[in-house]
Amino acid sequence: MKGVLVQAVDKDHFPTLRTATVHGARYRFGYQLGRGAFSTVFKATDEWGNPLVVKIYDAGIKEEVWRNEVVQLRRFRCPWVPHLHASFQHQNATYLIMQDSGHAVSRCNFDSSEQRQRAAMFVARGLLQALILIHGRDHFHADINPENVLIELDSARKLKGVKLIDFAFCRPAASLAKGFGHMAQWTPPPEYFDRSRPAIGPTIDIYHTGVLLLRVLKGKALDYSEAEILADQPQRDALQLGGPFAEPLAKAMAPAPDQRPSALELWRLLRVSLADLKPARDARP
Repeated sequence: MKGVLVQAVDKDHFPTLRTATVHGARYRFGYQLGRGAFSTVFKATDEWGNPLVVKIYDAGIKEEVWRNEVVQLRRFRCPWVPHLHASFQHQNATYLIMQDSGHAVSRCNFDSSEQRQRAAMFVARGLLQALILIHGRDHFHADINPENVLIELDSARKLKGVKLIDFAFCRPAASLAKGFGHMAQWTPPPEYFDRSRPAIGPTIDIYHTGVLLLRVLKGKALDYSEAEILADQPQRDALQLGGPFAEPLAKAMAPAPDQRPSALELWRLLRVSLADLKPARDARP
């Protein structure tokens, strides 16, 4: 299977600081790979030639935001979360040097329905393993969206791995007792708008995972209004999709948070529904 990248980089934009030495190791920073609300990500490498990225938090961003990401990246380091090599500050900006983990789901297209199904299963396998770890420690990510789930491709452009990035909003589930706070604004779950419904951290991630997989399967960007979310349009779209993904994704996007499956339960539902689908790593162009 081959992913077709949607170009979203700026090869003419570089950080002001082009090189740095941290803890004795030398790093070099390249062109822009992406930009978010609080930070910009640039290509990077070290003196061993390892492919890296540097995430630069803009000057003026609250210290608690980037410090939280550093803490959570270290806490949840695993095969599905990028390794944080180093962090430092320069001229009031904060630099996080991390493993290069591939291309955002939002930048990847797949040519056929079969390829999209295999890609969705491949993404689910990696993402849900990361969420099992995060939820198992009573945290939730709070920012799962097509920019923050990355797909690694090998030299033949076949699917190789999945990484969950951007842990700035990751926090204990108990923090929701004080309100939603920072959370992904990409298709918020219905409880974000209807506060009569319980806010349960892990189930927010599950809802976002369901919408993310629906986006992969549809092969196009999704944009739901508040009214559509409250009318359960994402869940209805999953059911209208038909096929083996329909029922598991509909359960992930259940209107009632306490009716959504856990990360492990969702994986088991998907695995049973797609028992006849070959893993993406075994697919061929």
